[in-house]
Amino acid sequence: MNRISIVVPCHWVIVADAAMLTSDGFRQYSEARRDHFNGKLEHRDAAGRPTFIANILDNKKSQDPGSRTQAEFQTDPFGANRTNITNGAGKEFTQGILGASTERRLTDGGTLEGRVYAGTRDLRNPVIGPFIMIDRSFAGLGLSTSKPGTLLGSPMRWTAGFEADSVVDKRRAEGNVGGQPNGILQRDEDNTARSSGLFGQAEWFPSEKWSFLAGLRFTHVRLAIE
Repeated sequence: MNRISIVVPCHWVIVADAAMLTSDGFRQYSEARRDHFNGKLEHRDAAGRPTFIANILDNKKSQDPGSRTQAEFQTDPFGANRTNITNGAGKEFTQGILGASTERRLTDGGTLEGRVYAGTRDLRNPVIGPFIMIDRSFAGLGLSTSKPGTLLGSPMRWTAGFEADSVVDKRRAEGNVGGQPNGILQRDEDNTARSSGLFGQAEWFPSEKWSFLAGLRFTHVRLAIE
């Protein structure tokens, strides 16, 4: 396994991490290969801290030798199941995400925070029987603000914001012939999950010993299978 990490301190902070893994596995038909990269770019100043991130994972191969019965383990503990090899059982996928967040200090003592992200995941998973394929996309965003104030002569702080997230899976399965899809459709569906929410919160500090917290949130969640 090879890894490279870079950290450069300055007003702009850069963090990068890359790794490659190759394994023959300790059993027959258990080879694995994957590469990944994580990156972060952050700017620090008196006014705030914007941050950008990137993550990529490329799982090129994960062979599945299957489980062993007690009799099989006693005779050949490191062997693979013949049906797993014949069907090319294993998993390959690529996934990535890009995101950004910011935190700004306002002149009245308040703060403003925001986030946004989006990503994909493509999975190819031949098993004993079907060849499973999943194409996933996901995204989200959020924004909140917090400001100081007074209530009955005592300090308080209120916060309000909203957020929304979604995931869409396009799931298909075809017949599996030697670890390859044969074009005969066995499953075709779209799975969708979406949520959105509004929230508010107030903190009141009438004395050094006492504080009161009240909050309210409304969330709408929708799940659908077509």
